[in-house]
Amino acid sequence: MGGAALLLAVSACASDPVKFESALPPSLETRLKVDDIAAASTSSDSLSDGLDEKEAVALALRNSPSFRASLADLGLAEADVFDAMRPANPTLQLIDPVGTGVLEGAISIPIDLLRRPARVAAAKAILKKATFDQIQAGLTLARDVRSQFAVVCAADERATALANDAQALNGIARILQVKASLGRGTGLDAAAARAAALDRQSDADIAAADAQAARTVLSALIGADVGAIKLLPLPLALDPASVPARDALLKAALETRPDVVAADLAVEAAAKNRSGAFLDVLKPGAYVDLGQEKGEDLKISGGGAIDVPIFNQGQGAQKRADAVLKRALAERDGVRLRINAEIISAHDALVSALSALNRIESDLIPAAERSAVFTRQSFDLGRAPLADVLTARRALNAAHIKRADAAASLRRSIAALNYSAGRELFSTTPAALEKQ
Repeated sequence: MGGAALLLAVSACASDPVKFESALPPSLETRLKVDDIAAASTSSDSLSDGLDEKEAVALALRNSPSFRASLADLGLAEADVFDAMRPANPTLQLIDPVGTGVLEGAISIPIDLLRRPARVAAAKAILKKATFDQIQAGLTLARDVRSQFAVVCAADERATALANDAQALNGIARILQVKASLGRGTGLDAAAARAAALDRQSDADIAAADAQAARTVLSALIGADVGAIKLLPLPLALDPASVPARDALLKAALETRPDVVAADLAVEAAAKNRSGAFLDVLKPGAYVDLGQEKGEDLKISGGGAIDVPIFNQGQGAQKRADAVLKRALAERDGVRLRINAEIISAHDALVSALSALNRIESDLIPAAERSAVFTRQSFDLGRAPLADVLTARRALNAAHIKRADAAASLRRSIAALNYSAGRELFSTTPAALEKQ
């Protein structure tokens, strides 16, 4: 009856409940400082009052088809853990006996006890890796949404500035036309102003089309139509002294960024799979023979089986496992190098964009506004030609567009640096602004 005992032991092992480890990494909500994504009430139907950056990220994390599709990787990894923790099913063979026999059969039982611990450990490491990969995918999506949000805001501001300038030039043209009708001019200045207004309006129309195209890209990212929704870029309040040093950022990123942890887990899984890979060639197993002659009791006997490693000694399996480990190590090195480049690039871009925006707001725009006001006053008094007014307005309009582009660059730099660090370092939410 030794074979029956063996069969019962294997069956009991197979019926043990599978327990998964539940140590989850910090959630996306924590890293991105957004509300609970699953319970978020933000929807495309409740944005009549506008859409800010935080709401756009929450919408994207909930609606993005590509992000939702990547969630399937977690289910696949969980299934792999389940399979790794379960022994292979036995095979029952029944044979129509020849002669006086009533029953002949056999039960083959694969035995993978030697390799199962390593396979389970590797599968659990892959499950953890899939979790961190999912978090990294969410951080990537948030970066892309915030970057495109900044592009749309800059495009809207550019189109608005050009449209306002065209409207102001039309007003100047009407005033000059009235003066000409009263005999206080030849009408040439009115025609020049009208031509300038038409040229500026053409630029405004092109800018509006560009803004609409940028909105289409943003809609695709967040999975909701934002074509007519007002975007609400919150004011930037960033002290240059609050920007961490590059070395500190790099150290923190290499310790906490999800793709770094995922790369470490991939190495761990490859090392676990490599451990004892040559044992797979042995294919150990047990069998139970069943036999019953007419008029006699059922007879059960058992035994074991193993492949004799004469020709194939597992060299191929070991080389394959070695190659997988080497690839995981190389990919981890590549992740670290990429993060180093991303940190340097994002940090330098943020410092440069912040400096440029501060110069534009403190020097360029005030100077352009003073020039525009003084030139218009002089023109109204007849002390300056129309060309000076048009030049001053063009300079002021260019300054506002530069300000919009610099603000967009700073927002994109913030998004890139947050992504590079693997968590929210800087934010444009009201709460964050109050703290800065």
